[in-house]
Amino acid sequence: MECSMARSDKLVGIEQQTSEISNILVVDWSLGNTCNYTCSYCPAETHSGSHPFMEMQQVLAFSKRINQHYKEGMGREICFLYTGGEVTLFKDFIPLIKAQREAGNRIGISTNGSRPVRYWEQARKYLDYVSISYHSDHTRLKHFIRVINAIKDHVQTHVNIMVKPEYFDKCIDAAYRVHEETSEVTIDVQIVLENFQRPFSYTDEQRQRIMSVSQEINAKLKLTRERKPFRGLMKLRYEDDTHELVKAGDIIIRKLNSWKGWKCNVGIEELVVNMHGDIFPSWCGKVGKIGNIRDAQLEFPSSGYVCPQDWCPGGISDIMVTKRKII
Repeated sequence: MECSMARSDKLVGIEQQTSEISNILVVDWSLGNTCNYTCSYCPAETHSGSHPFMEMQQVLAFSKRINQHYKEGMGREICFLYTGGEVTLFKDFIPLIKAQREAGNRIGISTNGSRPVRYWEQARKYLDYVSISYHSDHTRLKHFIRVINAIKDHVQTHVNIMVKPEYFDKCIDAAYRVHEETSEVTIDVQIVLENFQRPFSYTDEQRQRIMSVSQEINAKLKLTRERKPFRGLMKLRYEDDTHELVKAGDIIIRKLNSWKGWKCNVGIEELVVNMHGDIFPSWCGKVGKIGNIRDAQLEFPSSGYVCPQDWCPGGISDIMVTKRKII
């Protein structure tokens, strides 16, 4: 399948890999901004500690409202994807995910994996999905790999290698180490967005290297168990009705993330709750605010939004949502 950036003018849709995935609402919820890392590419607000973690009962109460609209009202499956800061630092996190699991929800987290292995041996009982990210400024690779091996046989595990240009070779080496010393995990080698907005300055050679290493590793992943993903590869649909499956990060690398005037299913496949409790259809914040979790009255969306931006500024989460060109 043709993969050049020249095909972007013939692109008419970005779709989920399967119809089952397209029916999942991912609630991407930042519970607070306490973090033990201060990665240079993250906005200061994501790790300053200025917003303590939300109260567990407050989280559970709003979760019921989400279920009423999306699960009971629209027939959608719900996956709560908790982030921070570093969400595993929340003192009530294990009781929270235990309660959510008992309520019939799928639970995922985005983490730096820094907590002790014994913590993960408890948390893995209540998790469906873990996205664990390697950050070259802070991550101790040996511990990182130990944590992966502690959870991978219990939880669907995905590893992100965040490639910072100044530590380029170190990050590529980490990707190979993770692949060699673990199994039953998917691995993505990613470019980094500065302040979650624009990519750092990578050379064309570095961009190509990131994509080729990711493809090489993924061609020989050691996967034997059936997986039930809430997100997967994205299907690029072209005007001649051909398509190709790609990683969301490759869409950025190939500069295909320009969808102004397209219909985007944020608010339907994705819901964002920030550390203030404000609710948005997407991380980009360009299509309006729904309200706050403390509001007595809320009107959740029942359809997507038309993208107003020349380039998608919302990062990987917003890219992993169905989009269709309006003809």
